Amino acid sequence: GWRLSLPAEGLELEIEPRLPQQELVHTFTYWEGAVAVNGHRHGRPVTGAGYVELTGYGDGGGVGRGGTQG
Repeated sequence: GWRLSLPAEGLELEIEPRLPQQELVHTFTYWEGAVAVNGHRHGRPVTGAGYVELTGYGDGGGVGRGGTQG
């Protein structure tokens, strides 16, 4: 998952994949999938859903394996 912080908006979000192992490694690494969003804005809870597509991240080692996601 990811953490998104927008201090100027008072927004802190946790973004979690709905399904594990949605990363594809071919000649380039590509991640896509549905996500659930939870967090708060100015101290009030917020929730949501979305879809994420990522390419061109990290060193080609994959998400959690040398990529930029922690």
